[in-house]
Amino acid sequence: MSVSALQKALEPIGRRIRLLAGRAIINMVNDTGAFQLHQVERLADEIDDGLERFSEYGLASRPPTGAEAIVISLGGVRSHGVIIGCEHRQYRLKGLASGDVALYDDQGQVIKLGRDGITITTTLPASISAASLTIDADTTIEGTLTVTGDVALQANTHATGDLTVDGNSDLGGAGSLAVKRSDNSNATKVKAK
Repeated sequence: MSVSALQKALEPIGRRIRLLAGRAIINMVNDTGAFQLHQVERLADEIDDGLERFSEYGLASRPPTGAEAIVISLGGVRSHGVIIGCEHRQYRLKGLASGDVALYDDQGQVIKLGRDGITITTTLPASISAASLTIDADTTIEGTLTVTGDVALQANTHATGDLTVDGNSDLGGAGSLAVKRSDNSNATKVKAK
């Protein structure tokens, strides 16, 4: 077989290898089915619709329009592409230290596991919904703490500043509550029932 005949015979295989993986821009996302499906633009004006996107179990995201993706054509067949990764340069979190891990979105919300601890950053409301929550740490709350249910204090309590009680107060058990004036002189003592 001549060299030119061999080149001609191998050309389709070479083309399939060259087109096996490539970059794409995400145009649309359908996130309603068992797999997240995407419409992407690969080469100039090559639009592919219905590409599945694989992500890690337990992590879910919906990339914004304009995100870049890496598409693998299974078996080198362009019509059977899958997305194995995507990123959006505009929203990518920058400046992480070696070993840091973060979840982030296009609104600037971040959960970062960093060298100096865990930080959660958001300008939007945040909520925790659980059957119960235990915090085993010294805790500082900056801002107003509003409690809509009962509060059960099971240890010594120290308050600095004014304490206002609207409604009845039941000290329960033995003991007393010393109330002092702002000049630190005793104003009154309230005895428990």
